[in-house]
Amino acid sequence: DDPRQYVLRAEHALSRHHYLVHDLEANQLFVDLARTTSTMPTLGLYHWVGEHGIRRAYAEERGPVPDGWGRVLVGDRELFLHLELDRGSEQTRRLHGKLAAYISYFHGRPQASCNHVLFVVPTEQREFQVRGVGRRLIETTGECCHIWTALRSELASNGPLGRVWADVGEPQRRVGIPDMPSRQGGSRPLADCIGKHRWWERRPGGGEGV
Repeated sequence: DDPRQYVLRAEHALSRHHYLVHDLEANQLFVDLARTTSTMPTLGLYHWVGEHGIRRAYAEERGPVPDGWGRVLVGDRELFLHLELDRGSEQTRRLHGKLAAYISYFHGRPQASCNHVLFVVPTEQREFQVRGVGRRLIETTGECCHIWTALRSELASNGPLGRVWADVGEPQRRVGIPDMPSRQGGSRPLADCIGKHRWWERRPGGGEGV
């Protein structure tokens, strides 16, 4: 075998070992989403990519790199999730830069509104901070992504499909992922979503992909 891939994976594991718990928590949201939708005929998680896979995909485009990315099918429609598992430790300047990267990347792109940046935050104070920065950055004209916040405790109690997500521009109302704006889907069948009955037989390559 070509040893380069093994060396790169080992180097990645070494550089990321301090973030092990954070990465596991980020993965857990998508695991919960696949498990919750496994028996739902009109809802499913079709793609799920971790941070390392996203970095490979955006290597040339230099787009924002979330903690996880997923494609959710809702009936004959689809939407995209960009997870940010926030610990509340980043300073306002760095938080501003992260939100600005998403907004500048998606602003004006066709059907950008079906892309949803999900900030999972530890406290109400941090949620208020994320909302404040987001509202200052989002323009009122032109299509862009949506930025949502959810308290980690509420997410743990109600699950990712619960009405726990608040748009930074409309914080008084919380919705579930199926209620978020979506676009017309393609030819991907709901029955082949991750976790559905014998889905792996029809998708031997697995669920990762962009």
